[in-house]
Amino acid sequence: KQRVPPGGAILDYGCGPGRIAVMLAGAGYDVHGIDPAIGMIEEARAYAELRGERKVRFDVLSPPGVSSGHRLYNAIVCSSVIEYAQDAAAFLSELKGFLRPDGILILSFANRQSLWRKYAELRFGRSAPHYALQRYVWSAKACKKVLQEAGFDKIQGPTFFESRFDTMGILRLLSSARLVG
Repeated sequence: KQRVPPGGAILDYGCGPGRIAVMLAGAGYDVHGIDPAIGMIEEARAYAELRGERKVRFDVLSPPGVSSGHRLYNAIVCSSVIEYAQDAAAFLSELKGFLRPDGILILSFANRQSLWRKYAELRFGRSAPHYALQRYVWSAKACKKVLQEAGFDKIQGPTFFESRFDTMGILRLLSSARLVG
């Protein structure tokens, strides 16, 4: 909300079941969610319908990328997708091409330094399906370097989140720590 006023165009790249896209649409944004999996798009459409959200559309992404043109979006949200890209720098360069000149990329990535991640790897095993498919698991410094190589110049953050502590009162503060989130 600080960078993109309501009504702005947002691409949710790799939208999965559509939760983020529907939340953004509910906040007043014009959202386009795309995902390569038709099952995810069907789930996202059903979720939007269930929530009564009409300011969002979902489409199946056909490789190599978005075919609707360049420089369309005020923001791109790319949550938990980059770690599965074939070539992270090329992927990020492609995303940059879909942003308006003053646009913002909001990217989440697998945090190599997270103790929570280390615990999950020990508990579930490194061979768990999503771990086995991840190509990029970065430190914040490594992610920043790839973003710069792709042409992003104003890099803020990171902000750490998504740990078990997110919902635990005072322990929520731990989620924002580099070694937890």
